[in-house]
Amino acid sequence: MAHFPHEFAAVLQNAIERNQQHLSADTLQDYIDGAARLRAEAIGWAPLVAYLEQTPGVLAALDEDLLGPLLKTASALYTRAGDRAVDQLFSLLPLVAGHFAERKLFAAYLALLQEVAALAPQALAPIFDHLPQLLEHLSIAGLTKWARMGLQIHARDHDAQRKYFSLDSADSLAILKLEGEGTLFSQVERRLRLYLRALWGRDVQMRPKARRDSNLAKHRPFLDGETVYLPDAYSALITGTSLEVYMAASAHAAAHLMFSRVRFKVGNYKPIKLVVTSLIEDARAEQLAIDAYPGLRRMWAKFHTATAESGATFEALAARLSRALLDPDYADDNPWVQRGRALFAASRARWHDQQLAIDLASPLANDIGQMRLQFNFKTYAVQPAYRDDHSFLWDYSDADTPPPELEEDDEIIVEEMKTNPQETPQTPETELREAQVEQPNPDQKDVESPHAIALEMVLRSVNYAEWDYLIGMERPAWCTLFEKQPVAGDAGEIDAILRRDEAMVNRVKKLIRSAQIQRAVRLRKQHDGDRLDLDQAIRAVIDLRSGHQPDPRISVRSARRGRDLSVLVLIDLSKSTGDFIGSALSTVLNLAKESVTLLAEAMHDLGDKFAIHGFTSNGRRDVTYYRFKDFEQEYNRETRAFLAGATPQLSTRMGPAIRHAGQLLRFQSSERKLLLMLTDGEPSDVDVFDRNYLTHDAKRAVDGLARYGVHSFCLSLDPKADRYVNKIFGAKNYLVVDRLRNLPEKLPYIYLRVTQH
Repeated sequence: MAHFPHEFAAVLQNAIERNQQHLSADTLQDYIDGAARLRAEAIGWAPLVAYLEQTPGVLAALDEDLLGPLLKTASALYTRAGDRAVDQLFSLLPLVAGHFAERKLFAAYLALLQEVAALAPQALAPIFDHLPQLLEHLSIAGLTKWARMGLQIHARDHDAQRKYFSLDSADSLAILKLEGEGTLFSQVERRLRLYLRALWGRDVQMRPKARRDSNLAKHRPFLDGETVYLPDAYSALITGTSLEVYMAASAHAAAHLMFSRVRFKVGNYKPIKLVVTSLIEDARAEQLAIDAYPGLRRMWAKFHTATAESGATFEALAARLSRALLDPDYADDNPWVQRGRALFAASRARWHDQQLAIDLASPLANDIGQMRLQFNFKTYAVQPAYRDDHSFLWDYSDADTPPPELEEDDEIIVEEMKTNPQETPQTPETELREAQVEQPNPDQKDVESPHAIALEMVLRSVNYAEWDYLIGMERPAWCTLFEKQPVAGDAGEIDAILRRDEAMVNRVKKLIRSAQIQRAVRLRKQHDGDRLDLDQAIRAVIDLRSGHQPDPRISVRSARRGRDLSVLVLIDLSKSTGDFIGSALSTVLNLAKESVTLLAEAMHDLGDKFAIHGFTSNGRRDVTYYRFKDFEQEYNRETRAFLAGATPQLSTRMGPAIRHAGQLLRFQSSERKLLLMLTDGEPSDVDVFDRNYLTHDAKRAVDGLARYGVHSFCLSLDPKADRYVNKIFGAKNYLVVDRLRNLPEKLPYIYLRVTQH
């Protein structure tokens, strides 16, 4: 006690006596040394008392190894933000441990605090002040993403950043709503424990599991020994309420703990047999549980939604068989599903024998092999969502690969969303502490990511499927597109373009006035016209012979109909559009703005309904879409300012942007609808390494629009575009501009040519 003054030594002695039964001898000594270390750094008495009071309970509940990261975080917070931040850190430990009741989740929380302390220490106080509210809505992945959004969106504006982290700004609340994940595990943990104890008369150990993959379809529970790991959050997008999913998932996992006591040897089993064996074992364990508690069938059946309309892929058939084995009222006409149900029902006497799953799976898996159905084991997700990932059922000791979920969960992923593809892994805290913090420059706009503009706001988000040509199917809800408020630039830039190119504008307008662009239409049932309408003439003769008064309108007349056209111009805003073109003394994006400005003047004079949008991407869960001008908006100074404010950003994931533009186009009342894309490169993104993958998806998106009568045309600024743009848009639906400096003059002429046909 020599390190501490007399009045504090008594507090420390009391804490030691209180916790020596709960902590190991080594950890207790580290705990005392930690207090000395904090005191040596001149941390005040209030944080020290909070450390002594709150730390032991958290270490005993989670993991004693967390003491080191906790002290490291406290030191980082004190260096950057002072005593108050450290006091809040220790005071809130019980609250945080209750929500992140698993070592990796808690460690991720500490890592996030270190990151915030290094980049924006002034944000720590409002985060701690609102932490109870945040933890009611966000998992650790959601909290991390929400915090990083605030750090990046308002990196140059401390006042806006303070409002963001104080939940006092519209963009903060919008992103909080987007990242909210329904019910959190921490909110229902106690209820689930009581529920399972009531069912089986035993305590079941449950832990939260952080979501590694942002795809909800792959977020599954798993079992490790006698411990059940449930997702730390269930989205409201899943069938049923979040509480119902948690209850179904925990009851299913407990059924495995009760009735699946033997691990199957993986051996040389093929993936299809692994899946079929697992789903039969799922059905066997559930049926035994239902024999004890019949009400469980009704609870589980709610989540089985597969039907004949789900398709006949292997994944769909597996989901249909799972439903057929559980729900006796479900009828399925597929012979394979019917055979699986018949074999399972005929083996009722063996439901207590776990070997049954292996025996029934062999003929069923063989049938799938005979059907030559495609199957990608890496992308397969157990259906329905409440069931675990099946890793618990298998012994991988003699297999080449370990169970995927257990291996994934061995390392926590706290950097789930990176807005800059050049970002490096998280900088060690010691380096962050020694780094020089760059002072914000109010005149400099950060354009490194689609989230870096201070005034930018998320308006809505939409999920779109994506076509995987390797497996020959669409991945549902695979991409998330965010519509965001465009940032207004200087409308004077657009006015300057029109003044500078006045001669070109006049030439375009003259061409528009002289072009014969009305469409010929044939008007039937006319009193007089160019020729006889044969159908109407025959009908008139029939009426005469039957004694009825004939319709005298038996002619056809040709006429010209005015333009009835809606056009959406979609601009690629990827990072490469910021490259300079030496011959034009401008960037690609500036040339695109100039071209679209001239085109907008042409469309405005023609009276065509048009919209101007732009897009960029940073991975499949971060496709950003800007609407500079919508169909119903006037083409005025405000819309010109939005176009002027467009900046080059990240990558080019065309598929979701094309699908979204198509959704906006297809519901226009015009007879003809045109999507005109302006891009400088092939589809690409930071999370895709197969250069053909996004090309095939973009083609699929374009083909999808054609089915709704939306015509697509691409103007490419990439001299090497023929290789991929022909595949995406078709041989007659694109043009490659080899001399970019001629783009502003060419685009209006190309538009007139495309829309005359």
